[in-house]
Amino acid sequence: MQRFAKFVEHHSDLDSYVAQTVTYESYCNMIDGVVPLYESNTSDKAKQMGLTYFGFGRWGKDDTVKYISQNDKLVPQAEAPAVSTAASSTPIEKSSVEDEKIKLSNITKKLSAHISSIASDLKVPRESVADAFKQKPAYEFLKSVGFNLKKAGSAALKGLSTLRVGFKATFEEMHKNGMLKKIASGAAKADEVLNKYPALKKIGGLAIAGFLVYQWQHMAFSGDLEDDYNVSNIPKALTGDYSIEDLFASPKGLLGLAQLGVGIATGLTFPWGAIGASSIKLAVLYTGARAIKNSSLADKVKTAANL
Repeated sequence: MQRFAKFVEHHSDLDSYVAQTVTYESYCNMIDGVVPLYESNTSDKAKQMGLTYFGFGRWGKDDTVKYISQNDKLVPQAEAPAVSTAASSTPIEKSSVEDEKIKLSNITKKLSAHISSIASDLKVPRESVADAFKQKPAYEFLKSVGFNLKKAGSAALKGLSTLRVGFKATFEEMHKNGMLKKIASGAAKADEVLNKYPALKKIGGLAIAGFLVYQWQHMAFSGDLEDDYNVSNIPKALTGDYSIEDLFASPKGLLGLAQLGVGIATGLTFPWGAIGASSIKLAVLYTGARAIKNSSLADKVKTAANL
């Protein structure tokens, strides 16, 4: 089950501005082995403006990048901070349209092949895995992390480390006075916990994202994985659109934090090393499987995550 993560690691140079141009339709085609042609997305308008295509979503004049293709729109380079630096730093002569086609072709072949390998590992039809990865929540999550599961896994571990180190004293206190037990039983409410332990309000987006990945792994490990689990909250946490208050609004969120708190306070054994690219990959696949109501595939993913 490590081959998909290995593919992402080998192609971690997929630049952010290229990742942003991957439309949902293109992503689905790549899973099926069809190479996307980004030039066609905005070519008509760009050519009317007298622009030349430089490859990798870049349009301009006189060997100077003027626009970046993002989400099927031409965005002035100065207004696209997330991609402009990468675009500017890559010499045009070293990233021609032909280079783009070759790179995208190689990545598409690898992606398609690794979807097949995942199906083989789980002993399920390839179409089932492909359909799961084609679901919008899976696409949106993968796009939000630049289609780089290795970096997403590293970020999750970093966030989790923040909780384990920065909030250890708080969790130890909550464990000693019985608050974690009270939370686990459902007797404590979100407002009560946050008011009594205001330090928890300082838990930031990266730490929350790390916790959400931990929660996935813990629920799979303990057999308590909920059917409506969805990875969409992880990128929301990274962008600040999913706060600790949002997390605590969910009974599962409070329970998960209590379980994590006990583990941190007591040094309870948990497969921390399992959290990473492979774990996130399975979480994405599980989310897609639930979206298409493929319970058989979801059950196989849970089994794989629990190994």
